[in-house]
Amino acid sequence: MEGRGKRAVCSDGTFGDIALTDLPIVLDHDRAVGWDYTNQGCEESSSGTDGTVVICPYLFENDWMRALDLEPVPGSHEILVTQGQIQFVREIDIVSPQSNGIGVAYRAFRTWVNANHPDDIATMFGSGDQILRNPGSIPLYEQCTDEFVAASTSSTSP
Repeated sequence: MEGRGKRAVCSDGTFGDIALTDLPIVLDHDRAVGWDYTNQGCEESSSGTDGTVVICPYLFENDWMRALDLEPVPGSHEILVTQGQIQFVREIDIVSPQSNGIGVAYRAFRTWVNANHPDDIATMFGSGDQILRNPGSIPLYEQCTDEFVAASTSSTSP
């Protein structure tokens, strides 16, 4: 689970609320915007007839956050393992994205895209405030992320 664009998959073919069929495009998006997950070590939390619960704290950040010099955000995965198979993974202990570096970075990036690539807004964000992940949006996220990082880095350099 550690590294750029990596996620663990459960025995039922999901990761949290992401279906296995959607995982490739989600991982493509993760790579395009530079998501990094750094595992902080896992510990067994409890064990019983349903299996073993493992808690894995991590730090995560993306290129937008790094460009703005924002701190990585902590979170944890709770993993249920039964007979050597991951039964479920869910995110726990994560602060609302609206109140941490993820939200700050997302708003800054979206504002930058709106100012510099207004024709791409609909493909990348639709008519609302969501991140769209599809074959047409991934190259745009990659291009705009690279340009946003370059622009942000040059504006913060001495």
